[in-house]
This record gives sequence, structure tokens and C-alpha cells, in this order.
Amino acid sequence: MQKKLQLTILLGSMIWFIAALFYSFEFLLRISVSLMVPDLMQSFAVGATVIGNISAIYYLSYQVMQIPAGMLLDRFGIKRLLSIATLIVAIGCFLFSTSSTIWLIMLSRLLIGLGSAFAFLACLKIAANWFPERSFAFMVGFTNMLGVIGAGVAEVPLATLIDHLGWRHAMLLASCIGVGLVFLIITLVKDKPVQDIDPQTSLRIGKNDFIQGLKHLFFSAQTWLIALFAGLMVVPIAGFGELWSVPFLTLAHHITRTEAASINALIFIGIAVGGPVNGLLAGILGKKKPILLLGNLGALLCTALIVYQMHLNLFMLGTLMFFLGYFASTMLLAFAMNRAINPDKVSGTVMGLTNMMTTIGGALFQPLIGRILDSHWQGVILHGSRVYSIGGYQAGFSSILFALGLGLIIFYFIKEPNSYT
Repeated sequence: MQKKLQLTILLGSMIWFIAALFYSFEFLLRISVSLMVPDLMQSFAVGATVIGNISAIYYLSYQVMQIPAGMLLDRFGIKRLLSIATLIVAIGCFLFSTSSTIWLIMLSRLLIGLGSAFAFLACLKIAANWFPERSFAFMVGFTNMLGVIGAGVAEVPLATLIDHLGWRHAMLLASCIGVGLVFLIITLVKDKPVQDIDPQTSLRIGKNDFIQGLKHLFFSAQTWLIALFAGLMVVPIAGFGELWSVPFLTLAHHITRTEAASINALIFIGIAVGGPVNGLLAGILGKKKPILLLGNLGALLCTALIVYQMHLNLFMLGTLMFFLGYFASTMLLAFAMNRAINPDKVSGTVMGLTNMMTTIGGALFQPLIGRILDSHWQGVILHGSRVYSIGGYQAGFSSILFALGLGLIIFYFIKEPNSYT
């Protein structure tokens, strides 16, 4: 029996790793626009507002699809949905690389977001299907760790590739990688252990149980508060690290795009370290709220220092970027908290709702910061792209501090979760 359990976990680990590769791939695509800001401005003669919209439209389709994606994974399983989702992302990358208008760029980002909506949820569904329940909080953090490490490590080579070959060839290569992942998923991924499959119902759960679970989920105030708190904790990552950090760092600290990408990658390394560490700490303490509070206050302090202290040396800047990611990663505990207070029948849908709320930062704050930048633009253009002032960036980034402050208020109303019964 013990040997059978070990084999199940080993097979589940391989399947989880393949899904995590897709998550890492889509995470890199999510932040890729931050490395192309001057190139896209020059190619399409646009300003920060349009660039913010190009990046944020990914989050629009990603956000809209989170609950449907979770429901589809609950009802129809992982393999077929993950392979289709990866193919959609590959098509989106190809369209991006060949786009001649802003509208085609927007459509391609919409497709990338649509397919990417399944990546993280599929990893969590695999963790729920193949691993013991006590491991779930750790697996959430570990999944995020692999995803952001992959994206963080690949960010510098991508910046170098864009510098040498251009953004179109870089995205064409990404499309080819996506096609390779499709074949890997079709060949090796399974939905759940064989002994867990009911031949009468296949992968489908009972309709009545599913509907009852949805009712509990959507009328649970705590579920929504926890998810909203997580969404506000992501704002410094999505609003800063995933789009505007590289152009800000190059301006404020007089460094190259590749150097700025290297420093920015430390945010994602911080997230990668913080995810599993905070999961383990939550298990040791038996509580998650103290970790959430520390994360909120730490992210608030790090963001303020990065944005307003212009005389930091690169070591201090990199340290603050790392800890910004570390503190922001505490939001991953929201997935375990919401899973604990909702029935297992709708675990995918619960993860979808929580993940949907974590996209608030990108969907709202990326274009908001872009609009604030354009409102502070003083008419300076260099090599065909707009140049913004440090004061303009600081005005835009003040919205991030507001979001974290709002999260602190919401934290007051969150209760330490008990298991669903």
C-alpha cells in the first residue's frame, strides 16, 4: 500500500512538473511586454496608455476565464483542457509576432491570456488530485516557485534576445516552445490516479453536489474577502514588476534594459522563495493571518523605498526588490485558506475565483499607471518612444501604495479559516 502511494505521488509529480512548465512559460509571456516597451512604442507610435492596455488585456481574458476554467477542470479533467489551452497560447504568440496593427497585438494578448487562464489552476487541480491534502498549501507555494523562477531566469535571456533579434523573432520562438509543450501534455499528462476514477461517471462530479458547492462558494463572504485581499497584495507585482519596473529602473538608476531586467527578476525570485517558505510557516504556526499581515506591511515598506528613494545603490535596490516579492508571495496562502472553507467538489472553481481576484493588479493598475504617466508626459521623445519623468512614475506608483493600504483594511475583516464541513 505504501509503495503504491509512493508510485502515485511520483507519477503525480511528473504530471505536475509538466503543467508547471506551462505555468512558467505563460508567466514569462505575461511580463514580456515590460521588456518591449520602447520597441512597441516605436513600432506603433503609441504612448504609455496604449502600452498599459496591451499588457492589461491579457488580464482581461485571464480574469474572465478563471471561474469558467475552474468549473471546466472540475467537470472535464485536466489533460484535454490543458493541451487546448497551451495551443491557444502558442497561436497567440505567433499572431503577436506577425501583428501589423495595435488591434492584432491586442487580439494576440487576449488569446495568450485566454489560454494562460488554465495554467496555474491545472497545477493546483493536479496537486489536489495526486497529493495528500496536508501538502496542498506547500504545493501552492512550490508551484508558484517553479513558475516564477522559470520566468525570472528566462527574463534576462528574453531581454537579450529582443535586443539582438527583435521582439517579433522572440515571440515567434515562444510560439514554437508552446507547440512543443502541447505535444508533451498530450503524451504524458493524466487527470488523476487510476484507482480514483469511477467508470460510471468518468471525470464528472455529481451535478447536484456541484451546484450545492457553487452556492456555498458564491455566498461565502469570507471567500470573497480572502480573494480580494490576495488581489490587492498582487498589485505591486502586476502594476510594477510585470510592466513598468524595467523602464522606471533604466531611467531612475541609469542602467541598461538587460541590467534592469536582472534586478527586476529578483522580485520573482523573492516570490519563488516566499511561496513554499510561507506555506511551511503556516503549517508550523497553525495560523495564516499573522503571515498575511507581515506580508502586507513588508510589501508596503519595500514599495515605498523602491519608488521614492532614488539614491539606493544597486545592492540595496536588488535586496528591496527581492523582499518585495517575498512579502507579496504571502497572498498565496489565500488559495489554501479558501480551499479549507469550501467543499472539495468545487476545488477547481474555488481556485479559479481566488486566482481571478489576483489579476486585479494587472487588469486595473497597469493601464491606470499608464494613463497617469501620459498625463505627466512633458512631450519628450527619444528614438521614437516617449520618455517619462521620475515624478510621473512616482505619481503612477502611488496607486500601488493605496491598494496595499486598502488591503490592510480588508485584512481586519478576515477570519482564520476552519475546514469545510
